[in-house]
Amino acid sequence: MAEVYKEPLEIEVQSPSTFTKAALNKCLFITTEHGIEASEKVSPKIKAFSSSEEVSKYFGNNTKILKMVEFFLGQKRYPAKQPLKPDFFNVLSVKAEDTTKADVIEGLNLALGSEWYGFTHNLDNTIIAEGDLNSWCNEHRKIMFEENTNRTSNLEKRSDRYIKMFNKKPDEEYKAVAYMATVITNGAASKVDMNIVNMCSPDISGGERQELTAQNINFTEKRTSKEYVVVRNGVATDGTPIDDTTAIDYLIYNLMDNIEILMAESGVEQDDRGYDKLEGKLTQVLEEAGEMGILAVEGTNYAYSIPTITQTATDRQLRELECEVIFRLKGWVRFIKLILRRTYDEVNRGE
Repeated sequence: MAEVYKEPLEIEVQSPSTFTKAALNKCLFITTEHGIEASEKVSPKIKAFSSSEEVSKYFGNNTKILKMVEFFLGQKRYPAKQPLKPDFFNVLSVKAEDTTKADVIEGLNLALGSEWYGFTHNLDNTIIAEGDLNSWCNEHRKIMFEENTNRTSNLEKRSDRYIKMFNKKPDEEYKAVAYMATVITNGAASKVDMNIVNMCSPDISGGERQELTAQNINFTEKRTSKEYVVVRNGVATDGTPIDDTTAIDYLIYNLMDNIEILMAESGVEQDDRGYDKLEGKLTQVLEEAGEMGILAVEGTNYAYSIPTITQTATDRQLRELECEVIFRLKGWVRFIKLILRRTYDEVNRGE
């Protein structure tokens, strides 16, 4: 049998599978206002911006959306007091007249093609009533920040993706916008209680705190000798801490996306090669989550473990694989109890 001729050298390039990371730190604004130019008055329409100057040029100076964006970009990162400015943000313009909930959902579905996670709006409550977008937010893993002028929250409309911000001056201040900037722009699992907000006045004092806290509504008050105006509570309308939701969303999105990429690009074998490959990808995502501040730290390691990955004979026959990740989120302290213990004895005796 004749031999097949072969070149003396063959080079094969091998590379690891693609890795993606979504920080979930971009925001969306919904408005019925449209661009100044006639060609921009179509709806729904979504457009990305990176500054208030761009928004002013596009929508005009005397617009609600410009004022919202000014509150959004007016927030700072403490204690450095540096501008808390995202790379970009999106504005969704929906139907200007006779606007309905269906028009808003149509626009939101269009906006899914853009990068964003948290959103707010300046729509009248006759267009979007309390809890109207809960199902949509749950389906698409988004969270909504909304101005609230009353002190109650409908028990049947509560959700871990619906955040209410009490505001006594809705025509002057956009407190939900300011709060959204401090929660979302910093990235998933960022601090959500005692957040300092600029350009906002304190709304609450005394017993009003208890009333709004019982309703799972966030509010502003003045604290500290520096007279910071801060947002208290940090919860969604169902009482879930907002940072829990953003952290879990980060893990779900990044794990799902990277595992699907692994399955598409190289596949996962039903043997030790596939198990090792899958464990390596899980480890990569979880280490990134640790570096992002999503996971707790235990000693010198991030707080997660991956039990041994394997399959039963039935699993192999069905071509199914079940694996598990155990983790602990970083979380944030909301309450500190300090005990001052006075004594007449020698405090440093023996030292």
